[in-house]
Amino acid sequence: MGNNTRLAINTRIGPREIDPDRTIHFPCGLVGLESEKEFALLQIHQNWPLLILQSVTTPAVGLMVADPYSFIDSYPVQMDEAEKALLGLDAEEKVAVLVTVSRPADQPDAVALNLCGPICINYRLRLGLQIPQPVDLSRLDKFFRPGPKPPDEKSGGL
Repeated sequence: MGNNTRLAINTRIGPREIDPDRTIHFPCGLVGLESEKEFALLQIHQNWPLLILQSVTTPAVGLMVADPYSFIDSYPVQMDEAEKALLGLDAEEKVAVLVTVSRPADQPDAVALNLCGPICINYRLRLGLQIPQPVDLSRLDKFFRPGPKPPDEKSGGL
């Protein structure tokens, strides 16, 4: 590590140079992108909580991601022993958690966090794994409300 060689890659946000020692290997790929195994985290703008998880080999494959704890106080990620083993975690070792972010084309200032498929990263080993979570519908309304707001009963709405 630390050989000072930079790798030029093309990305969704233009050409970038990355340190090959800082790429993250996803042995299982990501959901829907199982053949993509090597990624780099790219900063979009300084002081923004959003990043791009960019495929090192496919310029069109880059996902907007964020640290969910920048937006919500509590987000427990359930991980079984097989997933911990894939990430090479020691008993007390922690992982970094990212979630994918979507931004509706018609609402560029709005973003939605995908809390159903967190991306866990062991930075020590440069290993990543997307771990689907059980859907807890009781939490869903706190983060996502599809469609227009329901009418308010006091205002005589339908």
